[in-house]
Amino acid sequence: MHKGILILALFGCLPTCGANESERGRGPQAIPVKTQIVATTERTATMEAFGTLLADESVEVRAETSGQVVGIAFADGAEVKRGAVLVRLRATEAEARLREARAQSHLAKTNLERAQKLHEFEHLSTAEMDRLGAEVETTESRQSLAEEALRKMTIRAPFHGVLGLRQVAVGDVIDPSVVITRLDDINPLEVDLALPERLSSRLETGLPLVLEVEAIPDETFNGSLSFVSSSIEPATRTITVRANIDNSAGRLKPGMSVRATLTLETPSQTIAVPAEAVMTRSDGAVVWVVANDMATSRTVRMGERLDDAVLVLSGLEPGDELIVEGLVRVREGAKVRRVDRQPQVP
Repeated sequence: MHKGILILALFGCLPTCGANESERGRGPQAIPVKTQIVATTERTATMEAFGTLLADESVEVRAETSGQVVGIAFADGAEVKRGAVLVRLRATEAEARLREARAQSHLAKTNLERAQKLHEFEHLSTAEMDRLGAEVETTESRQSLAEEALRKMTIRAPFHGVLGLRQVAVGDVIDPSVVITRLDDINPLEVDLALPERLSSRLETGLPLVLEVEAIPDETFNGSLSFVSSSIEPATRTITVRANIDNSAGRLKPGMSVRATLTLETPSQTIAVPAEAVMTRSDGAVVWVVANDMATSRTVRMGERLDDAVLVLSGLEPGDELIVEGLVRVREGAKVRRVDRQPQVP
Protein backbone atom coordinates (compact mmCIF):
# COMPACT_ATOMS: atom_id res chain seq x y z
CA MET A 1 0.00 0.00 0.00
CA HIS A 2 2.76 2.45 0.92
CA LYS A 3 4.80 1.50 -2.16
CA GLY A 4 1.89 2.44 -4.41
CA ILE A 5 1.50 5.79 -2.80
CA LEU A 6 5.24 6.53 -3.16
CA ILE A 7 5.27 5.65 -6.87
CA LEU A 8 2.25 7.87 -7.54
CA ALA A 9 3.92 10.75 -5.73
CA LEU A 10 7.06 10.42 -7.82
CA PHE A 11 5.11 10.32 -11.05
CA GLY A 12 3.06 13.28 -9.86
CA CYS A 13 6.11 15.54 -9.55
CA LEU A 14 7.56 14.72 -12.97
CA PRO A 15 5.57 17.29 -15.04
CA THR A 16 6.48 20.12 -12.64
CA CYS A 17 10.14 19.19 -12.46
CA GLY A 18 10.30 18.99 -16.25
CA ALA A 19 8.80 22.49 -16.62
CA ASN A 20 11.43 24.05 -14.33
CA GLU A 21 14.26 22.39 -16.24
CA SER A 22 12.80 23.72 -19.53
CA GLU A 23 12.63 27.29 -18.23
CA ARG A 24 16.24 27.11 -17.03
CA GLY A 25 17.29 25.86 -20.45
CA ARG A 26 15.77 28.84 -22.24
CA GLY A 27 17.99 31.28 -20.21
CA PRO A 28 17.36 35.04 -19.66
CA GLN A 29 14.90 36.86 -21.91
CA ALA A 30 16.39 39.00 -24.73
CA ILE A 31 16.12 42.73 -24.04
CA PRO A 32 13.97 44.61 -26.60
CA VAL A 33 15.87 47.54 -28.15
CA LYS A 34 15.65 49.92 -31.08
CA THR A 35 18.75 50.31 -33.23
CA GLN A 36 20.19 52.39 -36.04
CA ILE A 37 22.99 51.66 -38.48
CA VAL A 38 25.87 54.12 -38.17
CA ALA A 39 26.97 55.91 -41.35
CA THR A 40 29.11 58.90 -42.24
CA THR A 41 27.60 62.05 -43.65
CA GLU A 42 28.98 65.31 -44.96
CA ARG A 43 28.63 68.04 -42.37
CA THR A 44 29.89 71.56 -42.01
CA ALA A 45 30.77 72.55 -38.46
CA THR A 46 28.97 75.76 -37.56
CA MET A 47 28.38 77.89 -34.49
CA GLU A 48 25.54 80.29 -33.74
CA ALA A 49 25.89 83.47 -31.73
CA PHE A 50 23.92 86.66 -31.20
CA GLY A 51 25.09 90.24 -31.46
CA THR A 52 24.27 93.83 -32.39
CA LEU A 53 25.29 95.59 -35.58
CA LEU A 54 27.78 98.43 -35.21
CA ALA A 55 28.88 101.13 -37.62
CA ASP A 56 32.38 100.60 -38.99
CA GLU A 57 33.07 104.17 -37.89
CA SER A 58 30.78 106.42 -35.87
CA VAL A 59 31.39 109.94 -34.61
CA GLU A 60 29.55 112.91 -33.14
CA VAL A 61 30.31 115.83 -35.43
CA ARG A 62 31.44 118.89 -33.44
CA ALA A 63 33.15 122.18 -34.19
CA GLU A 64 36.82 122.54 -33.26
CA THR A 65 36.32 126.16 -32.20
CA SER A 66 33.62 128.57 -31.07
CA GLY A 67 31.62 130.58 -33.57
CA GLN A 68 28.26 131.53 -35.03
CA VAL A 69 26.63 129.23 -37.58
CA VAL A 70 26.15 131.07 -40.89
CA GLY A 71 25.52 128.12 -43.19
CA ILE A 72 24.35 124.49 -43.07
CA ALA A 73 25.20 122.40 -46.12
CA PHE A 74 23.62 119.01 -45.36
CA ALA A 75 20.22 117.39 -45.02
CA ASP A 76 19.10 114.96 -42.34
CA GLY A 77 20.05 111.40 -43.25
CA ALA A 78 22.16 112.43 -46.23
CA GLU A 79 25.04 110.31 -47.48
CA VAL A 80 28.21 112.38 -47.71
CA LYS A 81 31.77 111.83 -48.88
CA ARG A 82 34.88 112.47 -46.86
CA GLY A 83 35.69 116.18 -46.81
CA ALA A 84 32.16 117.33 -47.68
CA VAL A 85 31.25 120.71 -46.12
CA LEU A 86 28.64 120.34 -43.38
CA VAL A 87 28.57 123.68 -41.50
CA ARG A 88 30.18 127.09 -41.92
CA LEU A 89 30.91 129.44 -39.02
CA ARG A 90 31.30 133.21 -39.30
CA ALA A 91 34.89 133.70 -40.42
CA THR A 92 35.24 137.49 -40.76
CA GLU A 93 37.77 137.88 -37.96
CA ALA A 94 39.69 134.75 -38.92
CA GLU A 95 40.01 135.96 -42.52
CA ALA A 96 41.27 139.36 -41.33
CA ARG A 97 43.88 137.76 -39.08
CA LEU A 98 45.07 135.62 -41.97
CA ARG A 99 45.44 138.64 -44.27
CA GLU A 100 47.45 140.41 -41.57
CA ALA A 101 49.66 137.37 -40.99
CA ARG A 102 50.33 136.99 -44.69
CA ALA A 103 51.27 140.65 -45.00
CA GLN A 104 53.68 140.40 -42.07
CA SER A 105 55.23 137.28 -43.51
CA HIS A 106 55.66 138.92 -46.91
CA LEU A 107 57.28 141.98 -45.32
CA ALA A 108 59.68 139.86 -43.28
CA LYS A 109 60.77 137.94 -46.36
CA THR A 110 61.30 141.18 -48.31
CA ASN A 111 63.43 142.66 -45.52
CA LEU A 112 65.54 139.52 -45.40
CA GLU A 113 66.12 139.56 -49.16
CA ARG A 114 67.32 143.19 -49.01
CA ALA A 115 69.56 142.44 -46.06
CA GLN A 116 71.16 139.53 -47.89
CA LYS A 117 72.26 141.85 -50.70
CA LEU A 118 73.76 144.32 -48.21
CA HIS A 119 75.43 141.51 -46.32
CA GLU A 120 77.27 140.48 -49.49
CA PHE A 121 79.11 143.83 -49.38
CA GLU A 122 79.60 143.58 -45.60
CA HIS A 123 77.30 146.51 -44.95
CA LEU A 124 75.16 144.44 -42.51
CA SER A 125 76.25 142.40 -39.50
CA THR A 126 75.70 138.69 -39.10
CA ALA A 127 73.66 139.33 -35.93
CA GLU A 128 71.24 141.51 -37.86
CA MET A 129 70.93 138.84 -40.52
CA ASP A 130 70.07 136.26 -37.84
CA ARG A 131 67.41 138.57 -36.40
CA LEU A 132 65.76 139.07 -39.79
CA GLY A 133 65.84 135.33 -40.47
CA ALA A 134 64.12 134.65 -37.14
CA GLU A 135 61.50 137.27 -38.00
CA VAL A 136 60.67 135.39 -41.19
CA GLU A 137 60.20 132.14 -39.26
CA THR A 138 58.00 133.86 -36.68
CA THR A 139 55.72 135.48 -39.25
CA GLU A 140 55.43 132.20 -41.18
CA SER A 141 54.34 130.45 -37.97
CA ARG A 142 51.73 133.16 -37.35
CA GLN A 143 50.45 132.71 -40.89
CA SER A 144 50.14 128.94 -40.39
CA LEU A 145 48.19 129.49 -37.16
CA ALA A 146 45.88 131.96 -38.91
CA GLU A 147 45.29 129.51 -41.76
CA GLU A 148 44.46 126.77 -39.25
CA ALA A 149 42.04 129.07 -37.39
CA LEU A 150 40.26 129.87 -40.66
CA ARG A 151 40.11 126.17 -41.59
CA LYS A 152 38.31 125.41 -38.32
CA MET A 153 35.48 127.77 -39.29
CA THR A 154 34.36 125.17 -41.86
CA ILE A 155 33.20 121.81 -40.44
CA ARG A 156 33.66 118.91 -42.87
CA ALA A 157 32.79 115.20 -42.87
CA PRO A 158 35.79 113.25 -41.51
CA PHE A 159 34.88 110.14 -43.56
CA HIS A 160 32.30 108.79 -45.98
CA GLY A 161 29.04 107.91 -44.28
CA VAL A 162 25.42 108.68 -43.50
CA LEU A 163 24.44 111.68 -41.38
CA GLY A 164 21.93 111.75 -38.57
CA LEU A 165 19.57 114.53 -37.50
CA ARG A 166 20.76 118.13 -37.56
CA GLN A 167 21.07 119.52 -34.03
CA VAL A 168 21.94 123.18 -34.82
CA ALA A 169 20.43 126.03 -36.82
CA VAL A 170 21.74 129.08 -38.64
CA GLY A 171 22.44 131.81 -36.09
CA ASP A 172 23.36 129.45 -33.25
CA VAL A 173 26.59 130.19 -31.44
CA ILE A 174 28.32 126.88 -30.86
CA ASP A 175 31.51 125.54 -29.30
CA PRO A 176 33.22 122.11 -29.21
CA SER A 177 30.75 120.84 -26.60
CA VAL A 178 27.80 121.11 -29.02
CA VAL A 179 26.91 118.05 -31.13
CA ILE A 180 26.06 119.19 -34.66
CA THR A 181 24.99 115.74 -35.93
CA ARG A 182 26.16 112.12 -36.03
CA LEU A 183 28.04 110.49 -38.88
CA ASP A 184 28.07 106.70 -39.36
CA ASP A 185 30.00 104.65 -41.89
CA ILE A 186 27.52 101.84 -42.54
CA ASN A 187 29.29 99.84 -45.24
CA PRO A 188 30.64 97.57 -44.12
CA LEU A 189 28.94 97.15 -40.76
CA GLU A 190 30.49 95.26 -37.87
CA VAL A 191 29.24 92.80 -35.28
CA ASP A 192 31.06 91.61 -32.16
CA LEU A 193 30.38 88.04 -31.02
CA ALA A 194 31.31 86.12 -27.86
CA LEU A 195 32.13 82.50 -28.72
CA PRO A 196 32.92 79.55 -26.40
CA GLU A 197 36.54 79.15 -25.32
CA ARG A 198 36.68 75.63 -26.79
CA LEU A 199 36.46 77.09 -30.31
CA SER A 200 39.44 79.41 -29.92
CA SER A 201 41.89 77.16 -31.78
CA ARG A 202 39.56 76.97 -34.80
CA LEU A 203 38.97 80.70 -35.22
CA GLU A 204 40.86 82.80 -37.73
CA THR A 205 40.26 85.93 -39.77
CA GLY A 206 38.46 85.31 -43.03
CA LEU A 207 36.09 82.62 -41.74
CA PRO A 208 32.68 83.21 -43.38
CA LEU A 209 29.43 83.80 -41.54
CA VAL A 210 25.79 84.39 -42.40
CA LEU A 211 23.54 86.86 -40.58
CA GLU A 212 19.81 86.62 -39.99
CA VAL A 213 18.02 89.80 -38.94
CA GLU A 214 14.63 89.74 -37.24
CA ALA A 215 13.66 93.03 -38.87
CA ILE A 216 14.34 91.60 -42.37
CA PRO A 217 12.90 88.05 -42.41
CA ASP A 218 13.53 85.52 -45.19
CA GLU A 219 16.82 87.17 -46.13
CA THR A 220 20.42 86.57 -45.11
CA PHE A 221 23.55 88.72 -45.23
CA ASN A 222 27.14 87.61 -45.71
CA GLY A 223 30.26 88.58 -43.81
CA SER A 224 33.61 87.30 -42.57
CA LEU A 225 35.76 87.52 -39.45
CA SER A 226 38.08 90.53 -39.41
CA PHE A 227 39.39 90.16 -35.84
CA VAL A 228 39.96 87.37 -33.31
CA SER A 229 40.90 88.34 -29.76
CA SER A 230 44.25 87.14 -28.45
CA SER A 231 42.83 86.40 -24.98
CA ILE A 232 39.92 84.66 -23.25
CA GLU A 233 37.47 86.59 -21.07
CA PRO A 234 37.99 85.01 -17.60
CA ALA A 235 34.51 85.78 -16.26
CA THR A 236 32.59 84.20 -19.16
CA ARG A 237 35.21 81.84 -20.64
CA THR A 238 34.49 83.28 -24.07
CA ILE A 239 36.59 84.74 -26.86
CA THR A 240 35.54 87.90 -28.71
CA VAL A 241 35.54 88.04 -32.49
CA ARG A 242 34.51 90.82 -34.86
CA ALA A 243 33.04 90.38 -38.33
CA ASN A 244 32.60 92.76 -41.26
CA ILE A 245 29.19 92.59 -42.92
CA ASP A 246 28.54 93.68 -46.49
CA ASN A 247 25.88 96.41 -46.48
CA SER A 248 26.27 97.77 -49.98
CA ALA A 249 22.48 97.70 -50.39
CA GLY A 250 22.09 99.85 -47.28
CA ARG A 251 19.31 97.73 -45.77
CA LEU A 252 21.04 97.02 -42.48
CA LYS A 253 21.16 99.61 -39.71
CA PRO A 254 23.52 99.99 -36.74
CA GLY A 255 21.83 98.71 -33.59
CA MET A 256 19.91 95.86 -35.24
CA SER A 257 19.93 92.54 -33.37
CA VAL A 258 21.28 89.66 -35.43
CA ARG A 259 21.86 85.92 -35.26
CA ALA A 260 25.17 84.91 -36.80
CA THR A 261 25.99 81.43 -38.07
CA LEU A 262 29.74 81.01 -38.33
CA THR A 263 31.25 78.34 -40.58
CA LEU A 264 34.16 76.85 -38.63
CA GLU A 265 35.60 74.55 -41.29
CA THR A 266 35.03 73.11 -44.74
CA PRO A 267 32.55 70.22 -45.16
CA SER A 268 33.88 66.84 -43.98
CA GLN A 269 32.71 63.26 -43.47
CA THR A 270 31.57 62.82 -39.87
CA ILE A 271 29.53 60.46 -37.71
CA ALA A 272 26.60 61.87 -35.78
CA VAL A 273 24.48 59.90 -33.31
CA PRO A 274 21.29 60.77 -31.43
CA ALA A 275 22.11 62.57 -28.19
CA GLU A 276 20.02 60.09 -26.16
CA ALA A 277 22.20 57.21 -27.37
CA VAL A 278 25.25 58.59 -25.54
CA MET A 279 25.71 57.84 -21.84
CA THR A 280 28.15 59.89 -19.79
CA ARG A 281 30.14 58.06 -17.11
CA SER A 282 33.03 59.00 -14.87
CA ASP A 283 35.50 57.48 -17.33
CA GLY A 284 34.02 59.16 -20.40
CA ALA A 285 31.18 58.88 -22.90
CA VAL A 286 29.81 55.45 -23.85
CA VAL A 287 27.45 54.09 -26.49
CA TRP A 288 26.03 50.58 -26.90
CA VAL A 289 26.17 48.57 -30.11
CA VAL A 290 24.83 45.17 -31.15
CA ALA A 291 27.29 42.43 -32.14
CA ASN A 292 26.15 38.81 -32.61
CA ASP A 293 22.77 39.73 -31.09
CA MET A 294 24.48 40.85 -27.88
CA ALA A 295 25.03 44.31 -26.41
CA THR A 296 28.56 45.63 -26.08
CA SER A 297 29.73 49.03 -24.90
CA ARG A 298 32.02 51.37 -26.81
CA THR A 299 33.92 54.31 -25.34
CA VAL A 300 33.64 57.27 -27.73
CA ARG A 301 35.19 60.70 -28.05
CA MET A 302 32.54 63.31 -28.65
CA GLY A 303 32.75 66.46 -30.74
CA GLU A 304 30.28 69.27 -31.31
CA ARG A 305 26.75 68.96 -29.92
CA LEU A 306 24.13 69.67 -32.56
CA ASP A 307 20.40 70.32 -32.10
CA ASP A 308 19.48 66.72 -31.28
CA ALA A 309 22.68 64.84 -32.06
CA VAL A 310 26.32 64.59 -31.09
CA LEU A 311 29.32 64.27 -33.39
CA VAL A 312 31.47 61.23 -32.62
CA LEU A 313 35.16 61.71 -33.36
CA SER A 314 36.28 58.17 -32.51
CA GLY A 315 34.92 54.89 -31.15
CA LEU A 316 32.33 54.14 -33.84
CA GLU A 317 32.67 52.95 -37.42
CA PRO A 318 30.26 53.06 -40.36
CA GLY A 319 28.09 49.93 -40.30
CA ASP A 320 28.01 49.59 -36.50
CA GLU A 321 24.53 48.87 -35.17
CA LEU A 322 23.83 51.46 -32.50
CA ILE A 323 21.28 50.98 -29.72
CA VAL A 324 19.18 54.14 -29.49
CA GLU A 325 16.29 53.02 -27.22
CA GLY A 326 15.98 50.47 -24.43
CA LEU A 327 19.31 51.40 -22.85
CA VAL A 328 18.06 51.26 -19.26
CA ARG A 329 18.12 47.43 -19.10
CA VAL A 330 21.15 46.89 -21.34
CA ARG A 331 24.19 45.21 -19.78
CA GLU A 332 27.51 44.05 -21.21
CA GLY A 333 26.98 40.80 -23.14
CA ALA A 334 23.21 40.81 -22.69
CA LYS A 335 21.15 39.32 -25.50
CA VAL A 336 18.99 41.85 -27.31
CA ARG A 337 15.94 41.62 -29.52
CA ARG A 338 15.43 44.28 -32.15
CA VAL A 339 11.91 45.72 -32.07
CA ASP A 340 12.77 48.39 -34.61
CA ARG A 341 15.79 48.77 -36.85
CA GLN A 342 15.85 52.24 -38.31
CA PRO A 343 17.70 53.44 -41.41
CA GLN A 344 21.20 54.79 -41.27
CA VAL A 345 21.89 57.70 -38.94
CA PRO A 346 21.63 60.87 -41.06
